[in-house]
Amino acid sequence: VLDQIPQGFSATFTPPSSGTVEVTVSNGDCSIGDSMEFNVVPAYTPSSLQDATLCNGESITLDASDAGWNGDAPAFDWNGGPDAATWTVDAAGSYTVTIEAGGCEQVASVEVAVSSVEPIDLGEDVEICAGEGAVCSVDYPAGWVSWFLDGGLVSSNAATYVADAEGTVTCEVSDGVCVSTDGLEVTQLPVFDAQLPLSVSFCEGETATVNAAPGAANYDWSVNGAGASVVVDAPGVIQLTTTYLGCEATASFTAVEVPLPVIDLGPDFGVCEGEAVVLEAVVPGADWIQWNGLQFGETFNVYGPGTIAVEASVDGCTNTDEIAVDFYPSPEFDLGPDQQHCFGQSVVLEALDVPANTEVTWWPNNVQANPIVVNSTATYVAQASLGGCVYTDSISVAFAAPYAPGLPEAFELCLGQTAVLTADPADPLFTTWYAWEPGGNGLSVEVDHEGTYVFSAGNACGTWNQTVEVAVEDCDCSVFVPSAFTPNNDGRNDRFIPQMSCEPVDYSFELLDRWGVRFFYTEDPNEGWIGEVPDGEGDDRPFFGQQDLYIYRVVAVFEANGVARHQVHTGQVLLLR
Repeated sequence: VLDQIPQGFSATFTPPSSGTVEVTVSNGDCSIGDSMEFNVVPAYTPSSLQDATLCNGESITLDASDAGWNGDAPAFDWNGGPDAATWTVDAAGSYTVTIEAGGCEQVASVEVAVSSVEPIDLGEDVEICAGEGAVCSVDYPAGWVSWFLDGGLVSSNAATYVADAEGTVTCEVSDGVCVSTDGLEVTQLPVFDAQLPLSVSFCEGETATVNAAPGAANYDWSVNGAGASVVVDAPGVIQLTTTYLGCEATASFTAVEVPLPVIDLGPDFGVCEGEAVVLEAVVPGADWIQWNGLQFGETFNVYGPGTIAVEASVDGCTNTDEIAVDFYPSPEFDLGPDQQHCFGQSVVLEALDVPANTEVTWWPNNVQANPIVVNSTATYVAQASLGGCVYTDSISVAFAAPYAPGLPEAFELCLGQTAVLTADPADPLFTTWYAWEPGGNGLSVEVDHEGTYVFSAGNACGTWNQTVEVAVEDCDCSVFVPSAFTPNNDGRNDRFIPQMSCEPVDYSFELLDRWGVRFFYTEDPNEGWIGEVPDGEGDDRPFFGQQDLYIYRVVAVFEANGVARHQVHTGQVLLLR
């Protein structure tokens, strides 16, 4: 064995490479052998021969050669074709070639198909209107199609493209092997420029005419118009639609109604003679303001009666107003200084020396009279009116309030104690002096013994005196009887009832009128009088008594340390309404 071969026995053997192959066959002690030279020829591979797709109108060359073959020249036999390595074909089909190379023969086949991509035609060049587009489409799967505008990719995977801009539109269809293209020119027609203004202003109550540029085939206004012209008389947006070269275009402008200047001099009026009258016309943004067709400015001085006219212009729009001014004599007067008076007095107030036919009105009375009589504290205002002239003056009139010291007629003082009696002050409108006898000057006095104390007061309205009887009692068990009460059902001091510091063992309480007739009696310490009096007709208490003084008598028996002590209290009580 010249070359390495596998050990063992086999009826067949395929040598892996060229060389001498020896074979020995043995059977028992008998054997026989032989040898031979073996040469392995390399395989011929036509690698370029593959299935292909034939583009429309083109041809393809089939090549059965092997660029790596270094043996003897091979022989080729194409079925129905040339005896050569290549064959140029232009039709679909199955092509077979028989190749003999290095003493070996092999057969190879290739399939040639025709692509479905055919020449495309986008049609004629197109013209489009502004804002519109031309629809370009091809009848191929969307994934095969790409669109270009002036060489730049604008759409892919779409069988349709809307060209809405000027330029060269190119469509490319490819199935991955074959490509078909076509193009067209898209021209955008010019937009008609109506040359409308942005806005047009016109004065209130007037109109404005607007003219569009000529040349359009049609003019359609959103309001009534005639051809290229329109007359506007209301504010708003006015729209124009024009047709030019078959294309529609829209344009608009804003109609602005400028309001007339607001001039209001107010109603006609009159003033007192000698007063300065200045009329003012406040017109924001005014171009000019003219009075009586002569004087310019915002103000105008009036020196005599008459009708004044004013005219003002704002943004070229004018408006006018007028007013009549009259002059009246002035009804001047003087009510004098403020006044102070005592309670119960009356005062005459008069606006003196006013012209005849002058109307005088007083407040707060709201009375038209001259003079007037007043008796209550207030600030009185008099207004005199004569024609269009008004004059006003005021005066404060104060009336002192009535004076009541507010002291009790009787006062009980506990044995061994002191107390202070204090009178109410008088109205501070006038200076008042106060004195006690015994005691001294002032509103208060200290009492420490039984007796009569006299309070005196006086001012410009008079003098007042009040006596207070002070009694000293043993206050271990005492009785207090109020000097007045007010049965007006307001929840305060509505009942007249004696107050006791101890529970009596015996008790009686009675009331008599000024003639000594008893009309109320009770033995219950918790029962009081609420102001009921008899009517004299047999009914004990049919109605409430009037404001008056009534006589009371209280008898109370108190027991202390087994000794009974009687206390009798009599006096007068004032029923106040």
